[in-house]
Amino acid sequence: MQVQDIIDAKLDKRRKGVYGPPLGNAAVVFVDDLNMPAQEVYGAQPPIELLRQCLDHGGWYDRADNTFRQLVDMQLVAAMGPPGGGRNHITPRILRHFNVIAINEFDDATYTRIYTAISDWWARRGKLPESVVDQLPGVVAATIDVYNTIRAELLPTPAKSHYTYNMRDLSKVFQGMQSVGASVADSRAVVRLWAHEALRVFHDRLVDDADRSWFCSLLSNLLPKHLGTNIAEVFGTQQCDASTPTGAAAAQGSGPKQHGDAAAALRTVLYADFLQPCGPENAKYQEATDPGKMLKAVEDALADYNIQVSGWRL
Repeated sequence: MQVQDIIDAKLDKRRKGVYGPPLGNAAVVFVDDLNMPAQEVYGAQPPIELLRQCLDHGGWYDRADNTFRQLVDMQLVAAMGPPGGGRNHITPRILRHFNVIAINEFDDATYTRIYTAISDWWARRGKLPESVVDQLPGVVAATIDVYNTIRAELLPTPAKSHYTYNMRDLSKVFQGMQSVGASVADSRAVVRLWAHEALRVFHDRLVDDADRSWFCSLLSNLLPKHLGTNIAEVFGTQQCDASTPTGAAAAQGSGPKQHGDAAAALRTVLYADFLQPCGPENAKYQEATDPGKMLKAVEDALADYNIQVSGWRL
């Protein structure tokens, strides 16, 4: 039981059969995704049953000699999301030990306020040009639109159980944008940066070409809606219509090509922090505008790795 081993490793022996944090201290054990363990054939979830035994009886059994370990000065705090997407219902026998606090899903106005404040801070810290600052409200709106649309359209299935999205994904888009080491020169550059981060966070999770093509066309349609530009101006290709299903577009004869153009254009945008040979401590996250230079940087890094790691060449 990995759960038991992790907790036991943090506790000291107080006296025979009694374990706890160092004397004079109290331990708080935080369990994230409490309802993530899979249910066995009879509906039980062994890690949760182990924690329930600790709460019911004040400890658990040492698996080496079957003696009971009493755990003292320890409090359990847990968090979990609603059932679905790999999360399961959990037994009321453990819920009865907790004071349950439920937090509603944020609405779009709340998301807008949070990420607008973060974007404003980035603009002040980075002394961004006025043209870039003017685009940030549109970037926030476009990101929230992507988030809401992909959650509604690409639902988890048994073959795509990882198609679950939460506020962490929204935050990763803005975190990636604000990691850029070079100054964002103009509105076109910030749109390219935003598109790259949206691709890394959402697109890279998709498992088949139909979903990836749909997502690329979604991004191309959000550009005029929120950012006052289009894919041709930013990426140099023609606009396509995300509202047209792939099958219907195929019947019209031009849909697949348009989807392919959008996908190909978006995938040419790449930001990386290994382009400059300055070491990881001074790495700058910047757009790779020269494919040859990027390829050379990757090959040099691979050569360095093969020199350092003997007996295992990549």
